[in-house]
Amino acid sequence: MYLTGSFVVRYRAISFRLKGQIFTWICVNTVLQNCETWALKDAQLRRLGVWYHKTIRRILRVSMYRVKALRLRNEHLRNRLHVPDIVDVIRRRQLRFIGKLGLMPDTRLPRKLLSAWISRPRRSGLPQSWLRHAFVHAICCLLVDVQAG
Repeated sequence: MYLTGSFVVRYRAISFRLKGQIFTWICVNTVLQNCETWALKDAQLRRLGVWYHKTIRRILRVSMYRVKALRLRNEHLRNRLHVPDIVDVIRRRQLRFIGKLGLMPDTRLPRKLLSAWISRPRRSGLPQSWLRHAFVHAICCLLVDVQAG
């Protein structure tokens, strides 16, 4: 955020829409680089959301006192800056990557790794998170959105 923060955030002649675009172009794309292959837990998504909304409040010059006093919701602040929710950005990128995987021939390494397994027994304890589970969750959220819309 410091790339854009010191000048863009304080300069009042720049509209909030342009500030939101600059924030998305530089900060969000830097933070979410290669996020389509991340297997995130809920706690990690929450931390990303906290950073995202804290930065949005800083760009809009809205303090936590004003947020509490006026009962401003994060959705309202995102709409003022014209930026989507960070979870939606991650899901959209994951779905785009799933589409690319589906079009790849079976001989390509990313496609092989998605369906690979080890034929040895696993040690006790569950894995933290699997990329396959993240893809299934993104597809389920897409299906829910399609059915609702």
